Amino acid sequence: MLAVFVVAVAASVWFVVWFTKRAYAAYAQAWAPLLAQVNGTAKGATLSGTYQGHPVRAAIKTISGEGSSSYEYYLHMTVGSSGKGWTVCYGGEKLLGTGPKSWHVQTKDEALKQHLLSSGIVERLQNWGGYPDISYKNGVLAYHLTVGDMFDVPTPEQFAAQLELLAHLAQLTQPARLPELSAS
Repeated sequence: MLAVFVVAVAASVWFVVWFTKRAYAAYAQAWAPLLAQVNGTAKGATLSGTYQGHPVRAAIKTISGEGSSSYEYYLHMTVGSSGKGWTVCYGGEKLLGTGPKSWHVQTKDEALKQHLLSSGIVERLQNWGGYPDISYKNGVLAYHLTVGDMFDVPTPEQFAAQLELLAHLAQLTQPARLPELSAS
């Protein structure tokens, strides 16, 4: 009986190691076309580098639910400034996301909301080709998007557009760009 248990544990460990090596190899291949854009490195499901002087990190997360999994791609850019949090997302503006669906800015600061709206971010996202949530909190800009599978990384063109979008938003979040907001 003990022998069967030991063999089962050894087989399970072997399978986990085998699967992890295959997944790392698949991620290395998936991230490879994007590395040069951020002078980056990849390890498993995560890519790290810098873009226009800002540290960036992209990854695919597995979100497990009852009997199924979904996958989320995220790109985070550390911008180093501090300020009030905000989110730009697609959905309804009423309770629990109900109501007519559209792009909108969510923040508790009305002046900040108007600043972001006047930047053209909502118009820019109208033809984006997906519905990411883009947010800012504690000096980090985040781009989150539900994707189809665990290796569903953006194309080099999509990645470049995402990086450029976050870099543009990084400029908008700098205190010097928000003189009327930095005192509040």
